[in-house]
Amino acid sequence: MGSAPVCLLTVNPTTGLLHAANLGDSGFLIFGEMAGQLEMKYRTNQLEHEFGRPYQIGHHENSSKVEDAELTCFTVTPGDIIVMGSDGLLDNVSEAEMLVALSRLKSQGATPNRMVQALVKMAFEASIDKNRVTPYSKGASDFFEMCYSGGKKDDITVMVALVE
Repeated sequence: MGSAPVCLLTVNPTTGLLHAANLGDSGFLIFGEMAGQLEMKYRTNQLEHEFGRPYQIGHHENSSKVEDAELTCFTVTPGDIIVMGSDGLLDNVSEAEMLVALSRLKSQGATPNRMVQALVKMAFEASIDKNRVTPYSKGASDFFEMCYSGGKKDDITVMVALVE
């Protein structure tokens, strides 16, 4: 009996209206141009019962309910970059690191596929680095009240969409 986090997202191509439902420790971020620079415009919350125990949908009695999902409505504009990722990305690569990488890649005219490749590589390298400060290591240090360093080996799923 398995369970899984869920992140669903649709964008109306005519109006740019994004609707999303997120449950668990997967999620998405939206980066867009503001004052001539790429900035993070939005990020979903990681929904967890406690650190390391995310909400998950499943068929057993301890599963989260669909009603527990966080619903989001947001307008995206041409040039925005939508990054969806599993906890393998979000636990290992910070928003600031993504912003630097996406800014560089966008200035080089990189395709969404190239952006995915770069983010997956960053997440994988961070996941196996025992000395790196990651979003996961910061969270573990706070939760367990101890000094924790390194990435978190986990599944890494990344999708990138460029709004046109």
